Amino acid sequence: MPPTRSSQLLTRTLIPYQGYGDNEVLPNIDVREKFVGPEVRIDVDNVERLSAVVGNQGESFKKLRTLDVKAPMDFAIVIGWQTIMKSIFPSAIDGDFFKLVHLPNGFRMVEVARPLQVSDVCRAEARIVSVTNANEGKIVKVKGHVYRDGQPVITSPRSSTAHLVKVGSVDFQQDDSHGNSVLAYLQRHGAPQRLPTPLAHEGYTLTSKGVSTSFNAPLTNEPCSNVLGDFNPIHTNPYFSDYASLPCGDHATVCVPALQPGAMSRTLLLKATLGVQA
Repeated sequence: MPPTRSSQLLTRTLIPYQGYGDNEVLPNIDVREKFVGPEVRIDVDNVERLSAVVGNQGESFKKLRTLDVKAPMDFAIVIGWQTIMKSIFPSAIDGDFFKLVHLPNGFRMVEVARPLQVSDVCRAEARIVSVTNANEGKIVKVKGHVYRDGQPVITSPRSSTAHLVKVGSVDFQQDDSHGNSVLAYLQRHGAPQRLPTPLAHEGYTLTSKGVSTSFNAPLTNEPCSNVLGDFNPIHTNPYFSDYASLPCGDHATVCVPALQPGAMSRTLLLKATLGVQA
């Protein structure tokens, strides 16, 4: 199927920010290929701009407050943005770029790694792990790592699904057995594993009167787009968003980049649980 005019238009918008020229043809990218991004040196001004965009007022991320400026975990998206975006270009995906919307993303620190900080030189690698045809369109799941000095620093979270592991077998026969005798035996002498542990008194609330847990969507996405390098016009131009018929509200709105509400939520969560800025 030939690309639509809208897909061609958005492709021309996105290609220059993937390291290709305005008049170049997309390279032939295999869906099983490992996507490797460019080296990125963490700059203090970019850290402060990102922190300001998501409302993170932590002193560890301000050059006037410390000589050893850290980068928030959300900066991993900035480092890996070009790598993540490459995953939509393989011809086998055959998606409509004009209706590209990013779903939730997640990441975690590698246990032995120190946090990201200004002047670190990092790069990102990623692979496509699945392509699913859903009612809302094609869902492309990408998993990757952020590397520093050749060692992984941040990784996307693993699936939380528990995989069954064979630990033994039972050979049991009885003619007059009622129900499942083997299962009944295991229930009497064993205990289920990996079950959620309920908290006493139905848990507890993370909120308090002194800490606000609400935030407003920004009036414009341009500051976030500039920091992230996400120049998809559905985030900045309501006419593009409306023409794409995306579920972004009424005709006068645009889609907020996934980084922004995710980073804001993490900031509020740490503030509510630990009383500190993220």
